[in-house]
Amino acid sequence: MQTPGVETLLLPETALAGAILVTGTAAFAPVTIKWVRQLFPSQRLMPPTWGAPHVLLAGALWIGFHGLVGALVAGRAGADATKPLPMTVNLVAAMAIQATICVVVIYWARRCDPGGLRRLGLHGSGSVRAAWAGFVAYLFSVPGLYGLGIMWPWLMQRMGATWTPQEIAEGIGELAGAELTWIVALAVVVIPFCEELLFRGFLQPVFVARVGPGAGVVLASVVFGALHGASQFLPIFGLALVLGGVMLHTQRLAAVWFLHALHNGTQLVLYTQLSESTSLLP
Repeated sequence: MQTPGVETLLLPETALAGAILVTGTAAFAPVTIKWVRQLFPSQRLMPPTWGAPHVLLAGALWIGFHGLVGALVAGRAGADATKPLPMTVNLVAAMAIQATICVVVIYWARRCDPGGLRRLGLHGSGSVRAAWAGFVAYLFSVPGLYGLGIMWPWLMQRMGATWTPQEIAEGIGELAGAELTWIVALAVVVIPFCEELLFRGFLQPVFVARVGPGAGVVLASVVFGALHGASQFLPIFGLALVLGGVMLHTQRLAAVWFLHALHNGTQLVLYTQLSESTSLLP
């Protein structure tokens, strides 16, 4: 499956092809859901013992840490504040911020309830089977996710906005050796775990408890997509819906971590193998 160039993505024909892929995937969704349920029985929802104040505090920490890291890295004496930071620096900074908040979230979960880790989805049993069921859901969602990715640039242009490829898509091809290895490790292993713990394990259950399962998954997905920026919003939102649905069904963080890592790894292969990659890596 070759990824189209930037000019091709802005054509209405490309957007139409994406819409067809999305429609076909949505039409097949009931069958996909049936297969997933056969592979892994739906788990009882475990309401979180943390709540909105914890979410707001985590958001404040996120904003505060981003400001602090930005000041430390870009605000050095003599640094050009208008010059964008290297992709590797941004990725490491993002990992450090997410990992720090993950530690705080795990502390809150254990303090609120001795079984708090299980409420975050950190189960020791059933994870492999849950991951297999999630893989089926992801596999049959790939055409729709790809469709969203090739629809979104044209839609943004129609709305008067400017679409730009994600930074890592442009920078990954310039890396080699040890630097490429640890960037891949961060993007495929570490960051997916942190994001799944924070969004599917910590944030989504609060929304689900407040507004119900379906709306809760949608709200968490909107937040997840928005934090990745306008140019990546729709395809990331679609991926988050799949991950949120798998988490809601299995209550296993390992399942969505595996899927997120698989997705990121696939995108990195596209970045390194294709000369013009415009895939979207969450």
